[in-house]
Amino acid sequence: MTDQLDRRLQELVQRIAAAAPEAPPFPRPQPARAPSPRRLPGWALAAAGAVAVLVLIGVPFVLFGGGDNDEVITPTTEITPVPTTPPTTAPVPTTSSTSLPPAALPDRRPAYMLHDSGGNARRSGPFLAPTVRNTATLEDTIGELLNGLTPSEVDLGLSTAIPSGTELLGVEVADGVATVDLTGAFEAGGGTFSMQARLAQLVYTVTGFDPAITGVRLSLNGVPVEVFSNEGLVLDDPMTRDGFQDLLPGILIESPGYEMWAPPPVTITGIAAAFEGVFQLEILDANGTVVADVPFVQTSDGTGWSSFSVTFEESDLPPMPATLQIRVYELSAEDGSVINERIQPFGYRSQP
Repeated sequence: MTDQLDRRLQELVQRIAAAAPEAPPFPRPQPARAPSPRRLPGWALAAAGAVAVLVLIGVPFVLFGGGDNDEVITPTTEITPVPTTPPTTAPVPTTSSTSLPPAALPDRRPAYMLHDSGGNARRSGPFLAPTVRNTATLEDTIGELLNGLTPSEVDLGLSTAIPSGTELLGVEVADGVATVDLTGAFEAGGGTFSMQARLAQLVYTVTGFDPAITGVRLSLNGVPVEVFSNEGLVLDDPMTRDGFQDLLPGILIESPGYEMWAPPPVTITGIAAAFEGVFQLEILDANGTVVADVPFVQTSDGTGWSSFSVTFEESDLPPMPATLQIRVYELSAEDGSVINERIQPFGYRSQP
């Protein structure tokens, strides 16, 4: 009885084992794990595995493309540089020699010549007249003075008392005094006026180069000069501007000089010895028509030789560029006639 029961139990166990699903093979025994509180059925595990496969295969397929092309596409990262400064909306102007700041523009140095205008019935010229040279050094400025007039200056009626062939041998500046060494040709010729005029041209040109230079000494061929030329002119030591006031017109326009260019605002400066320090000043166009003026000009001191300054704004003047003329004159206290008149042309423009 017992044996029969054991056989039936063994058969039942075998049937149950045969009906159970076959466990998947494993390469090696797995360590035991703690039983989970809930066991998922086999179909759920199969479905989860299928989803995982789809995710692993499908995501790269969607991201990087698929199809029959076997090319492997490797995603790359493109770095776009970020500008450090915002782009400009207008081109930045380049710097040229004609648009530099004033400090870098050509140096406009006066070289004093002579002109017949600026006198009256009792006092005739010629008188000193400033022209302009683009020079950077005192040596170059004196050299330009000795070279004489340009063709256009000759056309304007300018002249010089300095003999042709005069050359500069050297110049030294110390304690506000320039010692200028010239060749002997400087004292060639004769006539008191001619000798005084050439000395005045030299002194005004040298002292006009640098306000710190207030006096001039003359040497000829390396020898200091105390008595100049056969006219026997005794030279001051040093020579200064005050010693040549007889060579000045009644109203001297120092700036702008003859044919000098001037940008707006135009400031006109000089010295005058007008009656009670009052005179008239006008701006003319190339045809002589008045385009700007002031009621009158009053010198700084009102008596003797004293300075003046008048400024015209761009709105006061015609459009640039233009050739304009500065007219200065005085009305005679005796009969109201025009005296001491000088008309000095200049170029009205922003660049040389």
